[in-house]
Amino acid sequence: MDALWDTLFPAEQTRVIQLLVSRVAVNTDGLDVSFRLGGLRQVTAEMTTDEEAVA
Repeated sequence: MDALWDTLFPAEQTRVIQLLVSRVAVNTDGLDVSFRLGGLRQVTAEMTTDEEAVA
């Protein structure tokens, strides 16, 4: 994932994070991160579609 992440433009990185993360809360104990249940599926589907379009 690191190699792929480094190839994305900042706007694309922001979009991926927005698809995956629904909420981040900072508290005295650290961070609470809530993920979107369908986010990973959507990102995977879009990446697969993009790869098929290139091939």
